[in-house]
Amino acid sequence: MLAAALAAVLAMPLDAQVRTPPKKPPAAIPTLPAPTAPALPVAPPMPGAIGIVADSLHGGVLIGALVSVEGTNRSTMTDAEGKFRIDSIPPGEHRISISHAVLDSIAIALGTKPITFEGGKYAVLSLAVPSAETVAGLYCPAARRVQGPSVVIGRVLDADTDQPMVGAKLSLLWEELAVNKVIGVRKVPRVRSATTDSSGVFSICGVPDDINAHLQASRDSILTADVAILMDRRVLATAIMRIASPASAIAVTDSTRSDTSRNRPATLRRGSAVLTGRVTNLGGVAIVGARVDVPGTPGVTLTRENGEFSLGGLPSGTQSVVVRQVGFAPLETPVDLTTREPKRVLLKMKEKAAVLATVEVIAQQDRNMSRVGFSERKRSRSGTFITREDILRTNPTQVSDIFRTTPGIRVQSVNGRNVLTSTRGSGSSASGCINYYLDRSPWQSMYPGDVDQFLPVNEIAAAEVYSAGSVPAEFTTGGSSCTTIVMWTHTYVGRGNP
Repeated sequence: MLAAALAAVLAMPLDAQVRTPPKKPPAAIPTLPAPTAPALPVAPPMPGAIGIVADSLHGGVLIGALVSVEGTNRSTMTDAEGKFRIDSIPPGEHRISISHAVLDSIAIALGTKPITFEGGKYAVLSLAVPSAETVAGLYCPAARRVQGPSVVIGRVLDADTDQPMVGAKLSLLWEELAVNKVIGVRKVPRVRSATTDSSGVFSICGVPDDINAHLQASRDSILTADVAILMDRRVLATAIMRIASPASAIAVTDSTRSDTSRNRPATLRRGSAVLTGRVTNLGGVAIVGARVDVPGTPGVTLTRENGEFSLGGLPSGTQSVVVRQVGFAPLETPVDLTTREPKRVLLKMKEKAAVLATVEVIAQQDRNMSRVGFSERKRSRSGTFITREDILRTNPTQVSDIFRTTPGIRVQSVNGRNVLTSTRGSGSSASGCINYYLDRSPWQSMYPGDVDQFLPVNEIAAAEVYSAGSVPAEFTTGGSSCTTIVMWTHTYVGRGNP
């Protein structure tokens, strides 16, 4: 039977021979719900400020003002429309402050009262520089404006540290018409003076509102260049002047200048400031070989082929840069120099217009020359004096022609240029050397004959010539015994320079 049972199994189909017992389904694993994170509070957006700053002094808006949130690092600059926007201001109370050169010049701080900044909200602000009348009233009450309705306000700062310059003296000079039964109508020089306070601030009250004046600052025998002040019916004019410390503006000679003396010795000063720039015509084309001079310093150079120039060894402070080239009107521009960084300027010269014959009242011309000491020195008979009438009689085509008949001066042609030499004296002067002064400042010759290259003859109002032993102290160059030629321009003597 066993054999029969085995045979029966073998006879079965293969899939029927092997059977796998059914598996039990795995036990179901319970699914747990995912943990839920606790809900975090949603912080509101940071507050901010938007607004505009108006310039009530000059009209329009205040461009480039620094707007700061006090107590934070949040700040921005006003754009070309005077607008600003500051984001992410920490919530709480903060003041908004404004900084700008216009405000510095009148020593006024502009800011808001504390403002509460709340999350998600912007404070909308409208700020303004005080009006000219308001500022003028702060510094000059009505009682101090009897002689004139206008005010000149400003600050004098150390050129290298921007710290207030205390005790600096300011002089504002202009001319105005005076009527007298004896002499008729004439121009009379006027001067207003002031001294800076502990903040370096000055105010000159009682100024006429229709004058074209010049402002100069001085301290410790160091003077700034003149800065033009044009009132043009304005109540307020402002200016920031900078003066170098005596340690950084070293006198080249032992001479000193006094702003109270008419015959001021010319003192050249050196320093470590640098002036660079480019000279072009009004169309932007480079002017090659233009003479760039900083009066009162040894700084003088010629522009290169691309119009570029560079001057080093200059004293810090508000200086004047003068550019001259034949065919162009002389260009004089104030610049603020400092040892902290080079100053770069772009100077555009205007082509000189044709000059028609002018008629000048002789009395007025004499007064102009008297102011620069010409008439007084002429009476001393210590030199040769060439007036405007003398110049017109010679009908010169260039500056050297003025001196062709002057005793002691020889005009020679060297390499196509007229060169002036001396025919008198001993020692150094026997070699023919000549020292030049232009408008009270030494003229440093770049090469023989350059006076014709850079000085149009119709600019010269008068000239003085002194032999080596008769040179006035104000035109004496230390250690030199050369013949001296002093020239005065119409621009200088006509604007009332002392």
